[in-house]
Amino acid sequence: MSSKNGGVKKKAAPAKKKDDSKRPMNAYQMFLADIRPGLMAKGLKITEVMSEGAKQWKRLKDKSEYEQRAAELKAKYLEKHPKPIKEEKPHEPKRSRSAYIIFVDEMRHRFAGQSVTNYTRIIGAEWNALSKEEKERYEEMAREEKDAFALESCVKRGVEPIEFGAGANYDM
Repeated sequence: MSSKNGGVKKKAAPAKKKDDSKRPMNAYQMFLADIRPGLMAKGLKITEVMSEGAKQWKRLKDKSEYEQRAAELKAKYLEKHPKPIKEEKPHEPKRSRSAYIIFVDEMRHRFAGQSVTNYTRIIGAEWNALSKEEKERYEEMAREEKDAFALESCVKRGVEPIEFGAGANYDM
């Protein structure tokens, strides 16, 4: 009798330590943990167990016991793992838009109330139908935004602006 690993027996995996860094269960998860064994004993599939558990949770009138236990566990967790305080970032300059995005922004108002996928398909076809001369207007607006962004980025970082306009290198 051959085995996949050449007859060598694998060592048993070491027992896992209880992971205190896991977030605590919420009230619904605690409820499911309580009723799951009884539902599994009935021979239900896991999908049926989850479905039945959701129905029972919805019908449950007094959820306060589970909510209270969940709140206690969450408080204990937050004592050990406080939420990090986010550093305030200074205002970052807004990225410049491409010529196409400027075109879309101008045309979008015509399609109020329509789905995004519907009107972007139409606007994309209109963009492709534009001549080079018509697209040049939007490309010029995009270059102006790119120059303004590059200048603002340099000022923000305290770097001397080098060259802006046609042929400028914006790799920063």
